[in-house]
Amino acid sequence: MDERAGQLLWHARARALEARATAPSFVTKNEQMRRLRRICWQLGVEEPVWSINDKRDTYAWVDRMGIRRPAELARAVKVAALGWTDLPDRIVLKPERGAGGHGIRLLERRDGTWFDLIGEVSVDVDELDRAHASLVDGGRVSAEVFAEEMVRDPQRPGGAPVDWKVYAFFGTVGMVAGRARSVASDSGPRSRFRVFDASWRDFGPDVTRYRYDPGIAPPRHAEEVLDVARRVSAAIPRAFVRVDLYDDEHGVVFGELTPEPGGPQRFRRDVDRRLGELWEEAEGRVQAYLASTGLLRPALQPLPHSAVVQPLSPGAVRPAYPSYADDSS
Repeated sequence: MDERAGQLLWHARARALEARATAPSFVTKNEQMRRLRRICWQLGVEEPVWSINDKRDTYAWVDRMGIRRPAELARAVKVAALGWTDLPDRIVLKPERGAGGHGIRLLERRDGTWFDLIGEVSVDVDELDRAHASLVDGGRVSAEVFAEEMVRDPQRPGGAPVDWKVYAFFGTVGMVAGRARSVASDSGPRSRFRVFDASWRDFGPDVTRYRYDPGIAPPRHAEEVLDVARRVSAAIPRAFVRVDLYDDEHGVVFGELTPEPGGPQRFRRDVDRRLGELWEEAEGRVQAYLASTGLLRPALQPLPHSAVVQPLSPGAVRPAYPSYADDSS
């Protein structure tokens, strides 16, 4: 390669890097957030949002906020000990701690046994217990489980409710992904999605790589879904959190809080950029909030957790955080 061609190539690469660095991006911010969390672990600190990540802690928190959630029916240290004969005919089985939907079963009693509405297969309690124990052994979920009432989605009577995943940025809704979990295949249960903006306009089938379902209609209480998500995210001093909600005949029902969504969070370029812009705006708002409290005021000596005071500890493990559910204040 001659010198002229080399210079042109160098400038082309520089422009590409500059464009990549200056354009807001949800993907970039999401990966950065994961790295920052690991640094906090190395400093022996857990970001406060994780104090309300376990199901019991989350529910205790939303109860205080006055947000409706499913009623808990039973709790036990293992699946077989839940007292199955006393449970109603439609329940959701959940681990106390877990991610990625592992261990969650939507169950309906049929002819003396249980039918899994997601996998579309009959299961008995022993099978459920063994499957959950396998997840526990693999470190994917907690041993402790609970059963709660199943939300009855008026648009999907008799089936699994649509899970509304709201991407929220410190009080601003950027995107809502509706997930329907009712189609089984030889390779296991499938999920289908339809993704909307904050005005309930469909982003189209190419917004993500997930299977598109044009049959997923906006929820009946569409504005309440947005309002609850805004309220929840605005109460957490964090640029981004996903708020998962359900809709029944009475209104919105809280599902869970997802600080770090799993799976490939990849979206069409225009959507990725717009969500990145909202993330940056939310970071500015959080920064303004922290500045207003005086926490960012310059000190007269090195501050705790600065590199001068505390070097990183590469071998650090995730710190324990006090349970919100046990907080009596």
